[in-house]
Amino acid sequence: MKDRMAKIKSKFNNLSKVRKAEIIIATMLSLTFIIASPVLAWFSYQRSVVTLAKVNSPARLTLKSGHEEDIIQFKISGIDVEQESGNRYADYVFSVEGKDVSNYRLQLAHTTNIKFNYEIYKAVESPNGTVKYLDIDQNTYYYSMAEKLDGAYVNRNNTITERNVGTAGYSAKSYDEGDDRQSFAEPLYWQSDEENPINPKQSPYNAYADNQSKEKEFLNYYVLHITWDEMKNDKETDIVYITAQVAK
Repeated sequence: MKDRMAKIKSKFNNLSKVRKAEIIIATMLSLTFIIASPVLAWFSYQRSVVTLAKVNSPARLTLKSGHEEDIIQFKISGIDVEQESGNRYADYVFSVEGKDVSNYRLQLAHTTNIKFNYEIYKAVESPNGTVKYLDIDQNTYYYSMAEKLDGAYVNRNNTITERNVGTAGYSAKSYDEGDDRQSFAEPLYWQSDEENPINPKQSPYNAYADNQSKEKEFLNYYVLHITWDEMKNDKETDIVYITAQVAK
């Protein structure tokens, strides 16, 4: 091997300067091509990924508060069940905003420590509405309640007739022995109609209907309508969750 390398070196040394330069340039170009090939392949892959991302853009579904505000502004604390007006109800505005979604469903989950009844109504923003919403700057907007959203509880304990209480059918056990979970702390799940999912572009409930720049987007307003029978204020607390899911 050493003799062969010595012969190659000797032949190279005997070449003219022009020939040596040609060999050196050819070798450098070969090395550059070998190094650059993976880089070119990587850039080609990146362009393919970008193209796929544009064609298959993901659907968007977002829960918001009233008047397109962030959901953090959706507050239902401090309900006064002994209010002087005698109205045994409270209304709270929220919305669902999205893009490239054909249908979706809503789910309401809540504990049952307080004997509240929950319903969800479709709504539209209107100066003649009766449901008031205060934004973060204390500006007032009004909403008109429309049709009640169809749906049903999926884990209601039907053995208890005097109030809504959930079963443990959708709960994972934290332990197999010991104390049972308090029945009113068991979440009760309500879901909108599975057979007839919500069409976000349905007139007149899409607030973006007349906005040409948001042709593929939508904004649907809802009112969470809470009612109760005669009761006294106490220190009980319930947890309420609202979720939205793209329907198949």
